[in-house]
Amino acid sequence: QLTHAVFDEKERARVTLQSIGDAVITTDIDERIDYLNPVAERLTQWTLAEARGRPLAEVCSLIDERTMQTVPARVAQALQENRLCTFSGKEVALVRRDGSSMAIEDSAAPLQDRQGVVIGGVMVFRDVTATRRMAQRITWSATHDSLTGLVNRREFESRVESALLSARNSDSQHVLCYLDLDQ
Repeated sequence: QLTHAVFDEKERARVTLQSIGDAVITTDIDERIDYLNPVAERLTQWTLAEARGRPLAEVCSLIDERTMQTVPARVAQALQENRLCTFSGKEVALVRRDGSSMAIEDSAAPLQDRQGVVIGGVMVFRDVTATRRMAQRITWSATHDSLTGLVNRREFESRVESALLSARNSDSQHVLCYLDLDQ
């Protein structure tokens, strides 16, 4: 009975990970991949068989969308600090196996054995490309004139104020060109 109960519990956990809507990747303590669920396989474009044993950074390469600089996965931080690490303010993108990228939100947590010793980590992420693009379009619409594509008055004033503050607080200079296009 105990064997059947353990098997049933393990099978329930496997089925749950297979059917969850977010990508799930587990690693060992050295950040080498142990498991990818089907969503993680689809998003990273790596199969579990290909990814198992590889460094997380190879299979799940992350970049900051604004700077295009490599960003370490939160698994390293979760392992080091032995705590859950959730979304940060950075806009992170996953670089997929084919070189394309997609906007993601991710979190990570340490995996512990029964004695509380950290034995690995888990990373959970989801594709938020459409949501992020919509937010960018809304932001652009709120700061630009739809006919000309130029910044609107409110955004212009905000940028001038920012330039004035920058000039006051640092040793920088700014130039403003005013053009009257209709004579």
